[in-house]
Amino acid sequence: MVVNSFEIQIKNFNDYDSVNYRLVLLQGIVHLNNSDCNKISGNVLCSSLGTLVTWPVYNGQFKCLAQLTPGLNEVKLTYESALKSLFINFEVHDTDQCVVPVYFIPKDHDGRFQSAQDVDNDEESAIARIGFGMLMIQSLFAEILAERNFPRKSFQLETDLFEKVPQCRLFKSTLTVDEVVKMNDEELWEEVGRELMMSDLGSEKRKFVCFISCTLWNGNKVLADPALGGGGLALLGSASLHTWPNSLAETVTSLTNEKKLEPHLLDNSCFRGTYCGAFATSLGSAAHEMGHIFNLGHTRSGLMSRGFDNAHLLFIQVSDEEDSRGDELVPCLIEGRKVLKPTTIQQIRPQEAHLTFLEPGCAGILAYHCWFNPKSQAVPIRYNKLRHIVESEGASLKVVQVRGERGAVRRSWELRGSGKQLVVPSGHEGATLVAINSTGTILVEVL
Repeated sequence: MVVNSFEIQIKNFNDYDSVNYRLVLLQGIVHLNNSDCNKISGNVLCSSLGTLVTWPVYNGQFKCLAQLTPGLNEVKLTYESALKSLFINFEVHDTDQCVVPVYFIPKDHDGRFQSAQDVDNDEESAIARIGFGMLMIQSLFAEILAERNFPRKSFQLETDLFEKVPQCRLFKSTLTVDEVVKMNDEELWEEVGRELMMSDLGSEKRKFVCFISCTLWNGNKVLADPALGGGGLALLGSASLHTWPNSLAETVTSLTNEKKLEPHLLDNSCFRGTYCGAFATSLGSAAHEMGHIFNLGHTRSGLMSRGFDNAHLLFIQVSDEEDSRGDELVPCLIEGRKVLKPTTIQQIRPQEAHLTFLEPGCAGILAYHCWFNPKSQAVPIRYNKLRHIVESEGASLKVVQVRGERGAVRRSWELRGSGKQLVVPSGHEGATLVAINSTGTILVEVL
């Protein structure tokens, strides 16, 4: 008699691996007697920091999130009779640079974001949803970097570096709701950035991810709903915040909630019309705008195009029925213009199957970016316009890009060796040159 003997294997982590962020995405397989696992479905239970969450298993594969505390952590996984423990170390980078999540409230606004009647939408709820969403985005960047064979790492949040600070800052503005809704995205980005930098929070060692509390869908158009990132600020609306989880325990529900959005709520779901669709698009949009504050440009595909609409596919295993989408029209950005591009999902490379991937040049920029690494001594980069040469003094060049309208990447060179120079072909006059070296120094210059 053969006894069913399930076994759980983790594909993307080994025991005693270290990370610099506190929410890890585990990807694994459930086997039965070392046989084909394609017919295995069900649920895996993941326990971390006293929270037990049920995650789906399809064709023997699963994904789950586990939360860590500083030091060595034990994550426990269970599938029927199978038990698996994984030990992961959480240790923040030696850095004084951090990202600060902010909930921005006009002086005459009550701080409640638009939501369904049965959803808690006060300031405390906003703080919890934004705070946990930022943990998911930390994990997202780390995983899509690892998919490009770079070390798994991410930016640090303010809560990583300092004890007893809130997971998201409340910021009471001097602006009124009327003033906020009359501004276009660029004007609002400038004004919010000015207020933040002139406040006690202001610092060149901080970047802000800011959500506007008074975003409103009035049935015809949406007001105060920016999606703009650059410099030290990513600015976003709060219209889909009601679809975000406020904790690890709520995450699977947010990722799978097929409930249709009510007519009085903004449908920012990339034509899906569901709560989980709005969550995927809005979380992915926040990550996209954060990519801009980390010097990433627009690409033809992936996170820095419209791949962010599918951010949910990174975090949860889906069934064949959900994933067999065949030929689709995938929104993407080309030279700053939104277009629909025919794509066969099954032909995408395995590391890009969730669509929220990084193109190689973007991955290279983040891998060496000073906000993704421990502090180090910067080494300058210069561009010789007469000779069309980018040169790094004493440190190897890693990525050089030429960008056109609205930061769209035209050409990208990824340098894996120790070279310190690159000749940029002529014919890009008026475009922007972006380069990074191994110390994280970034050069931005108009050609």
